[in-house]
Amino acid sequence: MARVSTALPLSVRTRMWERRSLVERILSDVVTQIEPGDVPIAEFLLNSLDERGYLDTSVDEVAARFGRPVAAIERILRVVQQLAPVGVAARDMPLLA
Repeated sequence: MARVSTALPLSVRTRMWERRSLVERILSDVVTQIEPGDVPIAEFLLNSLDERGYLDTSVDEVAARFGRPVAAIERILRVVQQLAPVGVAARDMPLLA
């Protein structure tokens, strides 16, 4: 009887590993710039990135989820955006002239 593999194809596993690796690298930089209590929020923001690197949630939703002011979420998001590669955690695509 032939054995059927239920494992993910190599290309999918590779993309998942690369994405996770990027999140871990960014988070390791971010934690040096924010308060320890803000780390779960930064981690949530990074894990809310879509496959293009855009933030797939609103700061209002994150603020409500963590019971924090929107300004605090914006501050943490700015740190993530400053330390991540250009465009990661963007909320929209600016129009190019």
